[in-house]
Amino acid sequence: MTFRSLNIILLMAGALFWSACTDVDVKVISEPTTPGPTSPPGSPPNTATKTSTPVPQQPTPTATGPTVTPGAPTATPSPTATGGGGPTLGPVRCTLDAAESSLRINTQLLDKRIPNVRGTVDMNCGGVRPGTGEADCTVSAADIDDINVPGVGYVCVNFVSGLCSPGKIDCDGGAALDVDLLQDHNIGSCANNEACMPDCEAHCGTIDRSFFDSGCTGYCEGGSRDGQSCTTDEGCPDGSCVGKDDLEDPNICQCQCVVIGGNPGRIGSMLLNVGAQLNIEANAPCDGADVTITLPPLCIPLTTEEAKGLLIKADNDPAVEIGPFAKKGQPVTCDDYKAQRVTGLNIVAQISFFDSKIGDLEAEIDWTCQ
Repeated sequence: MTFRSLNIILLMAGALFWSACTDVDVKVISEPTTPGPTSPPGSPPNTATKTSTPVPQQPTPTATGPTVTPGAPTATPSPTATGGGGPTLGPVRCTLDAAESSLRINTQLLDKRIPNVRGTVDMNCGGVRPGTGEADCTVSAADIDDINVPGVGYVCVNFVSGLCSPGKIDCDGGAALDVDLLQDHNIGSCANNEACMPDCEAHCGTIDRSFFDSGCTGYCEGGSRDGQSCTTDEGCPDGSCVGKDDLEDPNICQCQCVVIGGNPGRIGSMLLNVGAQLNIEANAPCDGADVTITLPPLCIPLTTEEAKGLLIKADNDPAVEIGPFAKKGQPVTCDDYKAQRVTGLNIVAQISFFDSKIGDLEAEIDWTCQ
């Protein structure tokens, strides 16, 4: 059980392992972000004006999100990425290099890397805009292999089309595409999920960040009882109950804030927003026959630049922090992308989960194309 956090994919991979141990619902609202402080760049920024980068878009907390049939990942294409004026970069399939692709789990007591993440991610970048060298990019399909988690079951990732706002690729560099997430287990009391969200938005604003996600412990997210009180996931059919099973501390507003900005990106830097919905099944294959846990759709920002994460007041203890963690990816040039040469393209993300069976945790997603 958890609160709607930002897994997939990539959280798909991140969410992959621990969504099995926690109910997570990430619902992100699209709004302009406030860039973080700019450090001296490693390479000169492009002098052309760079467009602002929106937070990944998802339904508001009162929505249940797109209808997704439990089972194997779908491959419904997203709308073609837009952009214009310059050459269209087109579609590319990234086949994950299992030897290099992984998920790392961090808690107060645990630091564990889970290797051999396998699957494919289909990207589609539109026309390069003159002057900025940027093009919009979408994820049109994703197919991540089920993961056997002993004692839990098989984690099944279903791609969700149309859930996220487009990301981007910057062919000449300079766009600030670092992703910096701050997760706070407790920003105060709340009456329900609907009341927690504006409190979280206001909280993020006071620290020069944008709202990413929120949830009020003891209330359902998604499903037929969305927004109603609960004590376990069983009380939220087709959804999840924010907080631990049989929770003793209801009405806590959990809040996540984000900054997409930071240092000027390298040539070919990319931000990808991936939509996914996760199920846990008792047995393979992922066919919807024996689903034991259903998590709401989520949207995950992955970047070739730096992904940072910090979880404060971990396990509802004001003195405990998990992190900070940072991981940097690796872009490829737009010429290589257009020629379908994406070997070595490395996209990374940080994401948190509150109230898992082993406590709050921070997950690091690290995917490399072969």
